[in-house]
Amino acid sequence: MNRDFCALNARAVAPLFWPDVGFYDRAASRLAALLNVDGAIRFNPLMERSYLRANRWIDFHCLAFFAHYPKAMAVELGAGLSTRFHRLSEQHEWPQFSWVDVDAPDIVQLKMDAMPLIDNYQLISNTASPQAVVNTCGWQGTTPLLVSIDGISREQDHKACLALLQELLRLRQPGVEIALLLAGQIHERRSGYKSWWRFWKRQSGMINWPQVIAGLGGEIKQLETFRPGKYSCQSVTCISASFSE
Repeated sequence: MNRDFCALNARAVAPLFWPDVGFYDRAASRLAALLNVDGAIRFNPLMERSYLRANRWIDFHCLAFFAHYPKAMAVELGAGLSTRFHRLSEQHEWPQFSWVDVDAPDIVQLKMDAMPLIDNYQLISNTASPQAVVNTCGWQGTTPLLVSIDGISREQDHKACLALLQELLRLRQPGVEIALLLAGQIHERRSGYKSWWRFWKRQSGMINWPQVIAGLGGEIKQLETFRPGKYSCQSVTCISASFSE
């Protein structure tokens, strides 16, 4: 849970410690208070800044997707203590999109106890099969879908995430878009940059996500790396991909 708490605290204190990033998350502040999270549990400063910049990037792509598809659905896999749904909802006068957080039963229960139930927001346990999880979401393949995987705030089971993505793609009707947003940490050396594809292969459960995306018929639309400094040993890379054919 430490990484979950680090991520939650980073979002909660962003306006105070990183005003130049321009990231605001009132829901994170409320959730941290409700869970009585120790504010001293933090990422190191360089990592925290990269994490917040990556979150802002993901939020931008989410908002762009919902602007194009106002009644779309989003599924956040391994959501942890994410408050993305609440954060994005505050930027809409009347949000029409629906959101599903999928995670381990203990995380789901923790959030259910702390956060009020909302009609267009679901919390689903990932203990069932991919087919059962998708059925519980209520997605039938006819509505545009956004899938988000954050590998910074918590250690992800990327093979389980891939199994769910494959099930979603199996159900997708022709012409219906599935957008995929990935975020993960890259470790760099001063002697040179480790290429992003090696990161996804070595650090993401031995899954080379760019290769997998291509193999499943998807297209990488954008790749962005956030480095907190010239000699930083930690960076965050985000990938935006689409399955639309």
